Amino acid sequence: MYKNNKAQALANAQEVINANKFPWTKAEDFLAVDEDKKDLMLYKELIFGWFIPTKDATYNSGWFSGGVTGMYLTQEASQDFYETGTIGGNDMRYKQWFATVNNQTSYISEIHKYRRNSSSTASTANLAYMVAPAIRLSEMYFIAAECMYAANPAAATAFIDEVRSHRGIGEKITVANEAALRSELLKEYRKDLFAEGQLFYAFKRLNLAITGQNGISYPASNNLFVLPLPDDEIIYGNR
Repeated sequence: MYKNNKAQALANAQEVINANKFPWTKAEDFLAVDEDKKDLMLYKELIFGWFIPTKDATYNSGWFSGGVTGMYLTQEASQDFYETGTIGGNDMRYKQWFATVNNQTSYISEIHKYRRNSSSTASTANLAYMVAPAIRLSEMYFIAAECMYAANPAAATAFIDEVRSHRGIGEKITVANEAALRSELLKEYRKDLFAEGQLFYAFKRLNLAITGQNGISYPASNNLFVLPLPDDEIIYGNR
């Protein structure tokens, strides 16, 4: 995808999809009442990830919290991102991942997504290992959708609908053109990869403006997408 070789990207994505080695997470596991039976990481869908058992204390120290030092959204923004007022009313991710403070701020608690059995008490553990996701099954479907649209729009939207159906969204998407498809894809990237550090790279690859939770749009530019060279690289690399 980053090389813009869509034919090969589609072939690779479909190879993973058709292998059937990464099953969709069952709703009963995602929605399990008992904490030690929950799979909030969608663990079986992870194609690749990093095992991070030593990060429990870091994640639990306030990274994900509703306080002013944590990473959080306004409640209005989280509801907007997950479209809870329309098609996302039954989105399992919004219902299970987010906690709300005083009906004002929403945040993903490490207990709600990242906490692992071995470093938790039984009452606060999740079913899956404590990992940082890198590549998900849903991304294969998003890649396939983007690559297939020009040749077969109906098949492309069906890939997106497949992901949504496993997240509690039954409505099918309709798009009039490729730009509209990208817009829908970015919505779904944001929903499925929330708090995983991946969405930025989708915007960078597509060279699109990023709209923050406050509604402000940050135009695509080198200032936004290109990291500065380290000082030592400039000094000692004669850059």
